[in-house]
Amino acid sequence: MKQDSRHNTKTKRGYALLIELLVVVVLVIGLFAWYTNSQTAALKQSKLLEETGVVQNDGTSATAGAPKTIYGQAVQASKGDVCRNYLGQLREMVKMDAADGKFPASLGEISGAQSINKCPVSKEPYVYNPATGEVHCITPGHEKF
Repeated sequence: MKQDSRHNTKTKRGYALLIELLVVVVLVIGLFAWYTNSQTAALKQSKLLEETGVVQNDGTSATAGAPKTIYGQAVQASKGDVCRNYLGQLREMVKMDAADGKFPASLGEISGAQSINKCPVSKEPYVYNPATGEVHCITPGHEKF
């Protein structure tokens, strides 16, 4: 009987070691997956910030006083999206107002344009050319909008 109990103890120890090894392997796989996912998210965010003009390709900020934190950069990028949206709306308003072939003399003549006639980042008014009907933002990094 003593041999059976010794054999049983060795089997239990071996089984416990195997379970511990499996737990460590699962934890390592989970940490690897989490790490690669966080690196991919950071890369995607940096590309988004470059596309919206908040951060230039060389890593420097495109606007004076650009935020250094990821959260601040995300807020800045969303404001850039709002600027792009405002410009699109203003351009559509100019086209609709120019249905008779004549562009309005100023953005102030267009009803509804008063609430969206400034860049949300720099608070500077948009530049409007009444001869061509073009609307532009003068904020650095927003030239392509």
